[in-house]
Amino acid sequence: KEYGEHHISIYGFVLGMAVMAVSLLILE
Repeated sequence: KEYGEHHISIYGFVLGMAVMAVSLLILE
């Protein structure tokens, strides 16, 4: 379960970065 939770946290980090990148593109 620890590995699974860690894997999910990584996906969340990547997803957050992607959302920020898209937001910057939209604002510009």
